[in-house]
Amino acid sequence: MDRVTSGFELLVFPFSFALNRVVRSGFRLLYRLRFLLQRKQFEIGPFSWQTLNEVLSEKPFFVRYLAVAAPRWNPHALIASGGPVRVDEKLEFSTSGLCQAAAHWYFVIYRAPKSETVRCVSSEDDPQGKVCVTVEPGIYTVTLRAYLPQAQLGLPEVVVDGGERRIAARKVATLEQPELEGIVFHRRSAFFGFLHLYMRTMLRKPELFPDRWVEREYLPVGNPETRFVYGAFEAGQSIRISADERVLGAGLVYLTCYNRSSFPVYGVRVEAPSDVTTPSFPDGGFYLCRIVLSERIPDLDDRLMVTPV
Repeated sequence: MDRVTSGFELLVFPFSFALNRVVRSGFRLLYRLRFLLQRKQFEIGPFSWQTLNEVLSEKPFFVRYLAVAAPRWNPHALIASGGPVRVDEKLEFSTSGLCQAAAHWYFVIYRAPKSETVRCVSSEDDPQGKVCVTVEPGIYTVTLRAYLPQAQLGLPEVVVDGGERRIAARKVATLEQPELEGIVFHRRSAFFGFLHLYMRTMLRKPELFPDRWVEREYLPVGNPETRFVYGAFEAGQSIRISADERVLGAGLVYLTCYNRSSFPVYGVRVEAPSDVTTPSFPDGGFYLCRIVLSERIPDLDDRLMVTPV
């Protein structure tokens, strides 16, 4: 690493971190104000599913919100959300359609407005028929992440408190969804670049920062079963990734590369136990490898390698 560049990034690190916190707090305040203004709507509905791609294509401002609140984009799964909806006791939904329509899926219940994970039901749990989740009274959203979905994906009806409220079922034609690549890929911005500069510094100089702090700042709020490998790359470098048959047989392996503004520039699924090397990148950035596992692999670090070259 160039000493001048390293020294500059360390010098501006506190300013980038402070600005990130100010902007993030501002977005959260706007979200909570909107949440309070629409609180009555969470009781009367109507409630429906909407895919992330649809939201981003219809509401461009939401791209900026996620670029701050959840900047480690996941372009590999079809993501859909329902709610927010008022729940006094329980949510019920059927998993039969999901098991038939996607290789791996994760149904996550969050408590709003803080997006606290309450429960995750997944294809790895081998659920049969209807699932009932009991919760404390409050406002909740449900999110489905489906990997390798079929052309038609059925989003299930979610019955709230025995039928007091319902999130209506919906069929999604996955091939007709707005392309995430055309919405967020290859975007760049000097503002977002400075906003995420502190994160790049943490990844390039990991010896200066506690591991838990780096993980808390960089990793997305994903499914509990998902494992991550991450780091930074320099201009002119590629990323080489290799996973053995044990890892590939136990789940899905995806690599996403981001530019300095934390927008995705490259994504690939690793399907064979041989080295996969990305094209070289003209500018530095970050990478994130998602390992979506159906079973625990204790020696995962020895079986999967991700290296900038």
